[in-house]
Amino acid sequence: MQESGAIAVVVGDRHFNGWVTMYAPGDTSNIHIPSVFVAQYQYRSLLNLLAYKNNSLLIEIAGDDLLAWPLLDMLLIVVLSPAVMMFFIYLTWQLRQRQHKQNDMAPSQFVAKLPTYIFRREKCPICKFDTCQKPNDKSRPNERTPLLSA
Repeated sequence: MQESGAIAVVVGDRHFNGWVTMYAPGDTSNIHIPSVFVAQYQYRSLLNLLAYKNNSLLIEIAGDDLLAWPLLDMLLIVVLSPAVMMFFIYLTWQLRQRQHKQNDMAPSQFVAKLPTYIFRREKCPICKFDTCQKPNDKSRPNERTPLLSA
């Protein structure tokens, strides 16, 4: 193609839709024209455009901006990755807390077997003696009144 005066080559596959890496097993140092392989759909579109434009078609092969996407990807990884990890750590912590609460609860059969004590007024629940006697002194508290008997 280079000897016939072509300045570029577009190679396409009419039968299979897929990408193929173009390579040559021998020495390719004498090939100076750019070439690109296109899949079936793009190849057929180019053939249709070529037939429509009367065998004259300008194809521009342009490189992608190499700085924009890797920088954006890096920012997404740096910003979102820790946030996602923290969310999963928090979720795991919440699940573990729920499991610990369920494991700390006693079974209902065990709770039902515990003894039950009923406290009556005839005994003081603190000192376990007869009801604590309060003094009948109805005077108002002042600076000299002890704190425990007030």
